[in-house]
Amino acid sequence: AALADKVFVNLTAGTPDETRETHKLLKCITGNESVKFLDGAISGHNTAARKGEAAVWVSSDKKETFEEVRDCLLEMGRAIFVGPVGASKALNYGVTDLLVHSLFSFFSNAWMLEEEGVDMDIFFKEATKKFEAPPHSFKELLPRMTAMREQGDYTTDPYFTLDVLQTYLKPRTTYEEAHGKPFLFNELCLKMVEDAMGGSPDLPHKAACVTRLQEVMRYSDSSTNLKRRRIT
Repeated sequence: AALADKVFVNLTAGTPDETRETHKLLKCITGNESVKFLDGAISGHNTAARKGEAAVWVSSDKKETFEEVRDCLLEMGRAIFVGPVGASKALNYGVTDLLVHSLFSFFSNAWMLEEEGVDMDIFFKEATKKFEAPPHSFKELLPRMTAMREQGDYTTDPYFTLDVLQTYLKPRTTYEEAHGKPFLFNELCLKMVEDAMGGSPDLPHKAACVTRLQEVMRYSDSSTNLKRRRIT
């Protein structure tokens, strides 16, 4: 009875599946299938939230639950309702991964920038400009991903082709190896590209659109002999 009509807000880290398990547990504990539950993710460090400068992405089975505590959430910054339970965690992964994967890239390239005498102020300035482009590219790529897979044709009007991406990546491993540097990150990217190209020595899909990477990274498609790899 003490928990009746309370709004439960979960802002801890986790996956969409873990969020649904928490929601299920709350229903069991309260004996209420309509328990008011909000799942959220804070974009930005905790210090930003304390200053009211973070973004809080919130999901719930009912938007009305979000509206009940919206003013409280706004004290941490922007409060945005993003969909059903699980959606906020998915959005957090989707957006935050842009930064996480960029960290891998930066750590992989930092030695080369320094060794080749790049002015780091120029690097940071140009990187800032480059970071404006990806969301626009993703928005253009998404309908292509759907249409090309439905049609089974990745060669018509490609955004750019897999062999172009391979040509960009391949020389770097040689360069890194020649300088005695690790090339794990680049090799991982190159391996996924070559899998998307068909995986066999003749790489039958090398002229396919870059969107064919989704066959490796999003689907497990036995008809193309591409298998997702699970790291254990």
